[in-house]
Amino acid sequence: MEGSSSIEFYDDGLLSESSEYGENRLTVEYLEQSHTLQVIWEGSVSSEEVRQGYKQVMELVQAHKPTKWLLDLHKRELIRREDQRWVFTHVFSKALQCICQNVFVAIILPVYSFHSLVNELSGDELMQEDNFMIIHHFLYEQEAQRWLLQMEEMNLKV
Repeated sequence: MEGSSSIEFYDDGLLSESSEYGENRLTVEYLEQSHTLQVIWEGSVSSEEVRQGYKQVMELVQAHKPTKWLLDLHKRELIRREDQRWVFTHVFSKALQCICQNVFVAIILPVYSFHSLVNELSGDELMQEDNFMIIHHFLYEQEAQRWLLQMEEMNLKV
């Protein structure tokens, strides 16, 4: 798999990791100020690129243990059903084990894509002891960010 990858650290505490493979563009960032993991993925993605991309995601999850995730996938082409199943069973469940708290995931996708994303979930992949991965679908980034802020405030009150 040919491509380029870079990691950048900024004064405001932002850690950014970007990869580019042909038409596939992935940016994985931990936004220190809002304690949010942000993933922006564009283009077509092979099975290997899915695994490599989520490996980058997990590196930041292990380093920062973010409870808020913003996954902007509205410009990424659909991935294979087997790859989606792998993300839920391996990445999301391992993230819950690592973070040991509820995780709020805002996914920006067209409506038709979201239904195919969650169609085959049993739900077990999104639970780890008393912690849950709560996923909500959005069409726009602003509403996704607003929801994540509301979930953070609600979670702090519990």
